[in-house]
Amino acid sequence: MRLSFELGKWAFCLLLLGATLSGCSYFRSKDDPEGVPPPTESGIRYGVEIGGLSKEDEALRATLLSSSDAANAVSRPPASTFVLERRAEADLPNIVNGMHSAGYYDGTVSYRVTQVREDDKADSSTTGGVLDTITDATKGPPVILSYDVKPGQRYRLRSIKTVTSDPANGFLAPSPEKLGLNADQPAEAQQVLNAQSAMVSEAKDLGYAFAKADPLQAEIDKDGKTMDVVLSVTTGPIVHMGEFTIEGADGIDSRFLRRRVLWRPGDRYSPTVMEKTRLSLVNTNLFSVVQVVQPDQLDATGRLPITYKMTQRKSRSIGAGLGYATDEGPNVSFFWENRNFLGAGEKFRSDLYLSPLRRELSANFVKPDFGARQQNLLANGSMKQEDTDAYSSESIGAGLAIERPLWAENVTGSAGIAYRLASIEPKDEEEETYGLLSLPTSIRMDYSNNLLDPTRGWRLNLYATPYTDTIQTGTNFFKGQAIGTAYVPIAGNERYVMAFRGNVGTIVGADRDQIPADERFYSGGGGSIRGYGYQLAGPLNGKDDPVGGRSVIELNSEFRYRATESIGLVYFVDSGTVADSSAPSFSEDLFVGTGVGLRYLTPIGPLRLDVGVPLDRRSVDDVVQIYVSIGQAF
Repeated sequence: MRLSFELGKWAFCLLLLGATLSGCSYFRSKDDPEGVPPPTESGIRYGVEIGGLSKEDEALRATLLSSSDAANAVSRPPASTFVLERRAEADLPNIVNGMHSAGYYDGTVSYRVTQVREDDKADSSTTGGVLDTITDATKGPPVILSYDVKPGQRYRLRSIKTVTSDPANGFLAPSPEKLGLNADQPAEAQQVLNAQSAMVSEAKDLGYAFAKADPLQAEIDKDGKTMDVVLSVTTGPIVHMGEFTIEGADGIDSRFLRRRVLWRPGDRYSPTVMEKTRLSLVNTNLFSVVQVVQPDQLDATGRLPITYKMTQRKSRSIGAGLGYATDEGPNVSFFWENRNFLGAGEKFRSDLYLSPLRRELSANFVKPDFGARQQNLLANGSMKQEDTDAYSSESIGAGLAIERPLWAENVTGSAGIAYRLASIEPKDEEEETYGLLSLPTSIRMDYSNNLLDPTRGWRLNLYATPYTDTIQTGTNFFKGQAIGTAYVPIAGNERYVMAFRGNVGTIVGADRDQIPADERFYSGGGGSIRGYGYQLAGPLNGKDDPVGGRSVIELNSEFRYRATESIGLVYFVDSGTVADSSAPSFSEDLFVGTGVGLRYLTPIGPLRLDVGVPLDRRSVDDVVQIYVSIGQAF
């Protein structure tokens, strides 16, 4: 029975969101860097401007804003104008240092505080001050802290030398050009310091474990507005690594951990290999901290012993989640996980998901480094019931697969075998029983910058699975799907992000009616085209029940605005269609939904509230759809 929109569900949704937001207030920081407690009821809402610069100085303006503590603290309104002025006064050295970092060594700065509007008091009684945020976004902040900057003439590099203080050890200092320094370029302090750090890093990568930078020699000519620089490094001898020790790993198989160490005693010292080893240990998910400890002198054998000190995470976790959607109703999920199930980093996780449309109990087991380092054995099993507008089904299944990185660390491939026994009854049709044997394969690429809330980069997942039915002989088909997402910060500012998603799928080898109803493609709902009901953005039968198709195409776009440290706003447009043909067809009806969303940002991912409407509403479609869940839409 299709769930319709009712006033009571509005109340449930808002109640659920409020309870979730209240619970997540635990994650808010209680520290104030100025020693002033956060305002409980009001504060001075303000914005920061950098004045005195021309349009050609936008890069310098951005540098100064990023250097400004006051600009980075606008989400923490000061209690009074006096406190704001104190914040600005303490910020002046940061602005000066910002000018130095860009090559302006004669610059001066002053500030002033101007009240633009009277409604300057922050109201924290609303969740995260959402109303204040919206008002300031449309009218601008009521108080402006302006820094009047006079940068003066920019200094330039005149002479750059790179030397080593102990050339007998064999290290050849890299040229200034290799370090990114050239005569007559701006004398940016940070770039000079980066070049010196790169010089030390190059020495260490060649085995000089005790390499260190000598004091920087920089001479400024104020008349000529130039700078002469000498970069010097003391290397010491080439070092070889000695024995390694692992501490803090009680209860974990030492053989498993030692296979994660990428070097052996006698290898030339390499900080790159040591860091890769540290990350390899972190990626076991068994440790919250992994530190590399090396002494400042060699051992009795003339080598450098290395110690990895670990702080273990709790190996067991339990959790629960709540969600709501107009078309699916409320849902609840639970999980239990053990990340050291058999003592060698094995992961076992069991999940339970309950909603009016789907009930599922699943278990997943991962055996790391199975047969080779970074190669995992995956085993899974599940029992599931579904009761949607398209079909009712009961199934039980299990599978095995091998997973490993492919041509890059960010690219993972898997191949396996699975079997699922299912009893499926499409609406107004007879029940069918299937025994589906499949060979699922996948390639997953992840070049995004954050797993839970990405702001730049892209992902691409490719799936290919041949099926054969062992009960109804002669039924064979192939299912392929590609899902890609991209995240683009606008003008490099990660507070404003355009997010895109594309989904293309096809099934070949069998007619639609021969394909089990729960293996067909559907569209519509919170995970595909918002604004349309679950599975309803596609072909329907005479009773307005979805029948699915052999191909799907979906295009989603979102504008994401991070209004404060904890509040995000979203505008989205979703579109797509499902076709009976095996190739996505643009001759089918195109379904387009649009709407707005609210995000409450937490360390465990954003809490999501989306409200969507269909642009071409049919009689079967509700006026509005509401979705509440954890995580971005994509």
